[in-house]
Amino acid sequence: MEINPEEISLYREQGICIVCKGKLRRFKVFTCPKCNVLYCKKCVEALTNLENACWVCNAPFDESKPSIPYKKAEIAIEAIEDIPDKTSEIMMKPLKNKHKK
Repeated sequence: MEINPEEISLYREQGICIVCKGKLRRFKVFTCPKCNVLYCKKCVEALTNLENACWVCNAPFDESKPSIPYKKAEIAIEAIEDIPDKTSEIMMKPLKNKHKK
């Protein structure tokens, strides 16, 4: 998931959690110590148990726990080109009629 700077500033201005997009309440707000992104307490607790890293800057939420920051997945375009085209083979095969009279 890619989060752009415009979304971050909009969420901060509107008081919205960057994860669940829910409205933040006064005493249930967590701010990332490094980049000041806002999270609700439930999302921070869940993220701390899963990856323990901010979605924007990858800073750990809890320094005492290991951090597994989110990594972007890269797709190998070259591999897609190597897949043989089966479309022509499928189009040439006759359809089987299951309901013969």
